[in-house]
Amino acid sequence: MKIYLNLFIVLLLTNCNNDNSLAKDLSLLPFNGNVKTIQNINYKGEIKFGEPSKTIVDYRYRNIFHFSKKWVESETNIDLGFRLDRNYKYKFDTKGNCIENYDHDYNLNKFNLDSRFIYNNEKHSESEYYFEKDNGKLSFKLVIEYDKHDNLTKFSERNNQNITISELSVKNHYEKGLLIESKKLDSTGNLLNSIKYKYHTDSNKKSELLYWSSFSFEKETEQTLFDLNGNIVEFNSFDNNKKLIGKTKYEYDANNNMIKKVKYDKNGDLALKINYEFNSKNQVIHKTEFDESNEEKQEIYDYNTNGFVSEVKVIEYDYRGREETTIFSFDYKIDSYKNWTIQNTYENNELVLISERKIDYY
Repeated sequence: MKIYLNLFIVLLLTNCNNDNSLAKDLSLLPFNGNVKTIQNINYKGEIKFGEPSKTIVDYRYRNIFHFSKKWVESETNIDLGFRLDRNYKYKFDTKGNCIENYDHDYNLNKFNLDSRFIYNNEKHSESEYYFEKDNGKLSFKLVIEYDKHDNLTKFSERNNQNITISELSVKNHYEKGLLIESKKLDSTGNLLNSIKYKYHTDSNKKSELLYWSSFSFEKETEQTLFDLNGNIVEFNSFDNNKKLIGKTKYEYDANNNMIKKVKYDKNGDLALKINYEFNSKNQVIHKTEFDESNEEKQEIYDYNTNGFVSEVKVIEYDYRGREETTIFSFDYKIDSYKNWTIQNTYENNELVLISERKIDYY
């Protein structure tokens, strides 16, 4: 069941985007047509008279999205076991920035403002927080300031009287317009950590970030290497004696799809290796994973003509090396816009979940 839940979450994020994706770019929502509202409800299912049949509602994954010209409202319900007890709403502006969060009070049957986010010149400049005990009044806020290069320079916490409670500042050093070092200081000017940058200049490209290292007050160091496309190719960790204690390496194909991830522990031994294969549509079709014991796990993906996942075959091996295969299959009903409205999930040919989406269009 754990495998099934993990796969369901992956498919949910693949076929019905989450709030974090909404906050980045509304145009990335994977729906066709001019959508007004989407309601996603999941049911436990079984086969009756040869057809998939809904039994009870599964509230663990229930989302409602409301779209308008000014904002997107996302309502997420969470079941705590005995009743539907958590309900949130989020509002987004037309640029995909989350601007308000609401928490539902079931005793009073109303939504209360929990937090508000303010943007200035498309940059997040303030966050306001409203605690229940303050009855809708501002509890405190965080104020963010930037330099002319749009890099962070100050982060301050203020009470409801706009008086500063605590403050962090960042001193940025530039050379030829490139950020070379950032030092984070507390309110008394003590150094908390510093971040150093090195760049690689290619004759056919502008300067790109290649090397990043962070020195904390314990003198520990982290190092990240990037390729010219901005992909992370290596991540290293060092202790306070500058001894390498961890390494992770990444490889990508020509389309910037990650095809390999290799992680090593503090002793330099292999801790994890994952290989990915993609088709011509940049959809993952094969994932192979090896852990520190060199135990292998495979996931093989198939897709239907509409681009939805139709089957995931999970192959694992027990401690005796015996193969265990679980097959998750999916069938869909789609509307005239080719958005799916019903997704049936099967585990080894047994129906386990029915996901139903009601989509209204303008």
